[in-house]
Amino acid sequence: MDKGSPIGTLGLIGTILGLFAISIAISHFIFGPIQIPQTSHIKETLKQNHTIAIQIPVYDTTDVTEKAVINLDETLMSLVIGIGLIAIILGVISFIKHEDWRPGVLALILGSGAIAFQFTVAMLLMTLGVVIIIGLLISLGLT
Repeated sequence: MDKGSPIGTLGLIGTILGLFAISIAISHFIFGPIQIPQTSHIKETLKQNHTIAIQIPVYDTTDVTEKAVINLDETLMSLVIGIGLIAIILGVISFIKHEDWRPGVLALILGSGAIAFQFTVAMLLMTLGVVIIIGLLISLGLT
């Protein structure tokens, strides 16, 4: 009696990780940025001086100590890419070990889908921004 292919634990773990990665990517896209963007130094200077003149500050570089700022949005994007890559690697290893192919394929699809989702959304938003800027320039008659 043939039991068929063994159920792949690596493929299942990769599938779970891929599902986790794509759910983080989609929820981060839907709910927006977690951390509020910092205002630039130039905007604060202009608000304080109420002038348009830009002064170039001279800094003493001998005692500059900067704190490492952790941006939660960039950390989430890196986490999604890392978990997606681990899911892809586990899917490939499950193919190499001749485990059941369904969890391995699903791990590959979910891992690569999580990574591709981020890049696709970024490219679409950049394209939309360019189209809006072109529309504004055309409406102002600057083209």
